Amino acid sequence: MNITSEPYVTTPDGQEITLYTLTNDNNISVKIINFGATVISIETPDKDGNNGNILIAYNKPEEYLDNPYYLGSTVGRVCNRIKNAKFQIAGRQVNVDVNLDGKHILHGGRDGFSHKIWKANIIKDSIQPVISMSYISPDGEAGFPGELQTTALFTLNNEDEFITEYKAHTSKETVINLTNHAYFNLEGTDTISNHEIKVNAGKFLTMTPEGFPTGKIEKVDGTAFDLREFKKFGNLNEYEEEQIKLFGGYDHNLIVDKSKDNFVAEVKEPNSGRVLKIYSTEPGVQLYTSNSIHKEPSKFTSFKQHCAFCLETQHFPDSPNIEYFPSTVIKPGDKFKSTTKLKFETM
Repeated sequence: MNITSEPYVTTPDGQEITLYTLTNDNNISVKIINFGATVISIETPDKDGNNGNILIAYNKPEEYLDNPYYLGSTVGRVCNRIKNAKFQIAGRQVNVDVNLDGKHILHGGRDGFSHKIWKANIIKDSIQPVISMSYISPDGEAGFPGELQTTALFTLNNEDEFITEYKAHTSKETVINLTNHAYFNLEGTDTISNHEIKVNAGKFLTMTPEGFPTGKIEKVDGTAFDLREFKKFGNLNEYEEEQIKLFGGYDHNLIVDKSKDNFVAEVKEPNSGRVLKIYSTEPGVQLYTSNSIHKEPSKFTSFKQHCAFCLETQHFPDSPNIEYFPSTVIKPGDKFKSTTKLKFETM
């Protein structure tokens, strides 16, 4: 196993961004930059032994400095959406940054964790090499209370597992919900129609047209969200279910059923033979099928609708405003920890 580093891109104000590459003994590699603690490449072999990147990626390094799609980024302080960009904590109202539809907050605001330079270190004295990236978010940044010290630990082992572990602590009571926003395509094409997905979830959250939970927790039985057995994505524009038609595909949080091994989901693609398995300590997973990625400005790399899928392990969207959702509150003295593991196989 090995870790290397090299210069990647320079920010407009002259700060150098570094590219770190993790490689295991089975020729699997993961590339991460310290801008946004962003995973820009995961190369795995297909059934014929040919390596390829299973993430969609920008053509130019400088595009990651804008990254309007959050490709591969660590998203925070609070990923997903908070309705009306406000919530109650410790008996007072907190107003946070607005960056969605002129009234809401998405993925931590206009300048969230995904667009910060993280301090990176290579830790070589552990069982396997680890990349540690840390960021200190000042009290009041984007409106969130408390200085939040966050660390992301990235590990690739010889069992072909890529593990991300988030740790954090705060100086004041606040909220936190971190995820990685990688977009996967196991075949290396411009569509996920041939991918088959299974998710360990018996319930899901219904959504409003604006993308917020209605507050209802529904059983998946008899719906397009019953993914407890493998289901091919197919043509997502042909789905008749209203919840899918709202967004032109999946953009929903599924509630993960508890299991001893924290299994969340499995995706396989028969042409390449690649298999991705996901395990996490998080209670939910946001399944997003890149429904609107083709609508972004033309100055960025162009992607087609439904070219990739995201399985973002996280707490539920708008959790700070819905008291019966799993809490995202963290207090001084608390030790926040969240772990997600990706396992790569072939059929």
